[in-house]
Amino acid sequence: MAKQRRSPKIDVEITDDLWDTAVASNSGGCLISDALMRQHPQFTSATTDMATIRFTDREAGVRYTYLTPPEAQHILLAFDQEWDKRYTAIKLESYGGTSPAVQGHAYANTASLWSRYRAPTGLTALDRPVRYVLEYAYTAYLGDQAGILGFSHLHSVGLGLELDSSAHDIFITRTRLVGRYMFGNNVSGFSVGMAVSF
Repeated sequence: MAKQRRSPKIDVEITDDLWDTAVASNSGGCLISDALMRQHPQFTSATTDMATIRFTDREAGVRYTYLTPPEAQHILLAFDQEWDKRYTAIKLESYGGTSPAVQGHAYANTASLWSRYRAPTGLTALDRPVRYVLEYAYTAYLGDQAGILGFSHLHSVGLGLELDSSAHDIFITRTRLVGRYMFGNNVSGFSVGMAVSF
């Protein structure tokens, strides 16, 4: 019976310069993959996400897949997961010489939750991994505006790609293209948005 190949034990040190690069590109996946390939030159095509760390040993001609350890997951969550919650309360009131027929006031209140997760696709461009982007947002319309347009809340789910150009000396460090589908009671729609980071 053929002897089964055992996966090697891999230790990776996160150096200060790698950390600075990860901060610039805002990517924990890049941080871990770059550290792995720098400290083990025989490893190539490394990708890292919350589930697995994958790389090729070009000397042995073998592709390895490891479960991402908790320490690496904490790094990924620090960089690649974003979320925000917000409550807005605005009082709207007519003023000055407003005609008495349209004078009035209203309270426009909203509560929202927004989240984003990014991970490598396995593709590379501009010397950095191309990442996929997942987004989710929820907004509840409160106060006087609740239901006035036929809906009182909106959900938004998004899927897109992010190109990291931080390895090159250009003023744009990231470009992200995301399609979003929005839906709520009595309403739905689709949008495409592009964003850049400097």
